[in-house]
This record gives sequence, C-alpha cells and structure tokens, in this order.
Amino acid sequence: MLSIRQLSDHLCISPRQLCRRFTEKVGVTPKRFARIKRFNYISYCMITEGDKWADLVYQGGYYDQSHFIKDICEFSGKNPSAFVNYKRALAQLMEI
Repeated sequence: MLSIRQLSDHLCISPRQLCRRFTEKVGVTPKRFARIKRFNYISYCMITEGDKWADLVYQGGYYDQSHFIKDICEFSGKNPSAFVNYKRALAQLMEI
C-alpha cells in the first residue's frame, strides 16, 4: 500500500494536486477510494477465508478494530456480524 505522499512523489506532483486530479477523474478522493477498495477486499476475505476478526483487521491494513467496524457499518449499513451473515447467505444462494 502506498500513502498519498508516496504516490504523489512517484508521480512528481504535490499531494494536493494528486487529490484534485484523482477526484476529477474518479469522482472520489484517493483516501475514500482506498477505503472502498479495502472494504471490498475485506468483504471478500470474510466469506472466502473466514479468519478471525483480529486477523481480518490487520490483513486489511486497518490501524485498529474500531476503524474496521466504522468502515463496515458505513459501507454496508450493517454491523460486522450481520454483514458476514448476509454475505454468507447471499453466497449460498449464488451456488444453487
């Protein structure tokens, strides 16, 4: 994972300019985009790997469990346990 500073240094532009250009092209800030991608990755891991919460938190690059829970609630509208149950039920329906 790259920080915005590292990416802007690699592209030889300022972090602010990177944010402006990224938002213009993609529609969200780089930080928001990274949170969405991380949520997608974690939601995939929850179903396929079934690791413990603590493992998923650090595997997804979260600083702590509260940030993990905040993202799950914000992007799914459910708490982590309800989200996992929903994803597993949906996965079972797709297998039929």
